[in-house]
Amino acid sequence: MQIFPYSVIGPHGEVLGTGTTTDVKLIPGDVIEQLAPSAHWWDAASSAFVPIGPQPTPYHTFDWPSHQWVSQRTTEMHRADKWREIKAAREAFITGGVMLPGLGRFDADAAAAINVTGQYAALDALPDDWTVEWTRFDNSAVTLNKEQFRRVAMAVLTHATDAHAIGRRLRDRIEVSSGAALEAIQWGP
Repeated sequence: MQIFPYSVIGPHGEVLGTGTTTDVKLIPGDVIEQLAPSAHWWDAASSAFVPIGPQPTPYHTFDWPSHQWVSQRTTEMHRADKWREIKAAREAFITGGVMLPGLGRFDADAAAAINVTGQYAALDALPDDWTVEWTRFDNSAVTLNKEQFRRVAMAVLTHATDAHAIGRRLRDRIEVSSGAALEAIQWGP
């Protein structure tokens, strides 16, 4: 007894099922006497299975009549995705610290802002020759004089605020953009 592989093909080339049988004539529908490879469709014009290709995004569905991936993402969904992307980039920017030429990179997240606030508030009352050993972003220490600490404190205290202002401007652009213009919006200080 001989066993034959088969694939049942739908009206647009979609593979509806595969299997083996001893008599292909008993299988209902449009039957091709070979097993379809995974993630392929049948092209009757060339009598060959054609790869569907990878799904470009989770929003794409395969359109059988056109044999193309078609995005189902609405503009509102695209805007929400873009805003999530911008917020993640904003947080990475904030937690990436702030660079001060000649002094190095310093933490600038919420904890860093709290750390500098008390010292900064008392700065004017401290003697002119006051210094402090401060930990930088890379955990190395640097000795700062009063003016250097003032520069670090101001940079740290304004870093997140500046980042949120950039985020708000980008959010405004996101809300009025669509298509390629929306996709082109990127984080940047």
